[in-house]
Amino acid sequence: MDTAIEDSFHLRIADEIKKREKILRNTYDDLKKTAIENKLFKSILDDYEQYYNYIRDEKQKQYNVLKTISEHLDNLIRNTDVLNEKGEMLKTDQTTILKKLASIRQELQDITK
Repeated sequence: MDTAIEDSFHLRIADEIKKREKILRNTYDDLKKTAIENKLFKSILDDYEQYYNYIRDEKQKQYNVLKTISEHLDNLIRNTDVLNEKGEMLKTDQTTILKKLASIRQELQDITK
């Protein structure tokens, strides 16, 4: 039961982070438009742009690491004679990583729009 509560808590936190990232992206877009009209916002825009670039770079790093892990697991599955139970565990782990890869890929696409 504790695990379910903890999972629910983590999901709520992840949802809140996504909402705040969306707000930041929208604010960034608004500031970008405003900065063209008003040079005083240039320094604020630069701060948002640095943060935006940082988030994008971190997501790209996450994607690259998970892709490497997925490829490694794929090689393990193909190249080792492990017991069926271990092979199934590796496949399950790989499926989990592939889902996370898809999620991060979508986040990267959202960020770079």
